Amino acid sequence: MAYTFSDVDSGEEIVAKVAGQGLDAGDKAPYKAITGALKYALLQSFLLATGDDPEDERMDARLTASASDRPISADEVRELEKLIADTGTELDRVLTYYKVASLGEMTETTYQRAVEILNRKLANRRQRETVHAQD
Repeated sequence: MAYTFSDVDSGEEIVAKVAGQGLDAGDKAPYKAITGALKYALLQSFLLATGDDPEDERMDARLTASASDRPISADEVRELEKLIADTGTELDRVLTYYKVASLGEMTETTYQRAVEILNRKLANRRQRETVHAQD
């Protein structure tokens, strides 16, 4: 299967080519194959977490505590809150992703990763705003 993801503003396209397999004695095999291919294309194209990744760094970080896994400071919590607000990200999404009840429960490792992701998101947003302002 080939799935095309298009940006309607820029016309840019990305094509994801994936294989699907459906094993069924009846007539459902093609549909299972198509569904499997679509799920895989979406998961891989948008880097979606399924929650069952055996190489999940977040779980490894919780199991192996180290000096870098200290709880983050109040200043770091405030920095995260500002980045979350500036990017328009939902706080619940961040908490769910890092499997914590509050930002204060984040470790240094997860904090660094969150800051990296949010800064990248902020840079992308600013770049889009600059492009739109030039139009």
